[in-house]
Amino acid sequence: MIKILYSNKKNKRKDGRTMEDKNRTENTEKAEEIKSTASIQNRKRIVLLDTLRGLLLIPVILFHLLYDLHFMFGAEIKIMNGRGIYVFRDCFVSLLILLSGICCNLSRSNIKRGIKTLGCALIISLVTGIIIPEEFVFFGILHFFGTAMILCGLTWREIKKVPPTAGCIAMILLFLLTYGIYDVNLSSVLGTGIYEGMDKYVLFILGFNTRCYSADYYPLMPWIFMFFTGVFAGRGIKERKLPELFYRNFCPVITWIGRNTLWIYMLHQPVLYAVLTIVFRFF
Repeated sequence: MIKILYSNKKNKRKDGRTMEDKNRTENTEKAEEIKSTASIQNRKRIVLLDTLRGLLLIPVILFHLLYDLHFMFGAEIKIMNGRGIYVFRDCFVSLLILLSGICCNLSRSNIKRGIKTLGCALIISLVTGIIIPEEFVFFGILHFFGTAMILCGLTWREIKKVPPTAGCIAMILLFLLTYGIYDVNLSSVLGTGIYEGMDKYVLFILGFNTRCYSADYYPLMPWIFMFFTGVFAGRGIKERKLPELFYRNFCPVITWIGRNTLWIYMLHQPVLYAVLTIVFRFF
């Protein structure tokens, strides 16, 4: 009888230990699963794209600093009178536009992003129009980005039907064909009667020279084709089949700049203008 009782107690202890071990194993598996899920979620952000965006934005801000010094504050900066500095600017902006197109493949809603960006662009137009009308921004880089994102969102179903390589080749050819469109004399091409009946502001946004003015000017042509080159080039990124280095944060400061490009771009000019005003007034 004593033996039976002792055996039952022993079995209960064993069962208790077995249950404890089982629970411990299940908890460990759950913890590993949660950790794995968190790791996958972190990997969803391709950090290298943020870092590249931050790197490309810095030279653009530097160009604006030189522009403000030379044209708005009268400092003599010889390179601002040559063509080279503008080619330099366009190279970096081209890469920013290409990168923005690539990132459209990772967005949940390009239309919402476009509306937000376009809203910020309209604020810039309003502020420059009121405070410094001689530097009024009618259709600048943010106007372009907002419009391009909305167009991408509206045509996304059609974009997915086009093979990425064919899309890239077509967009690059269209970019090269329309690169000099600003210098085309529409009046002589279409005839004075037709030209005079067309909306000058719409033509200006499209990329034609209608003698309108914008201190910062990035029309739809040719830049929209550079943007859509990025859209097609980035199609493979959606699948996340990328090397590990794409998910590493090599420079947190520059990556932070890249993640906050919109707000930094919006605020950098007012900050530069305020700082330069103080420097030139008091020093």
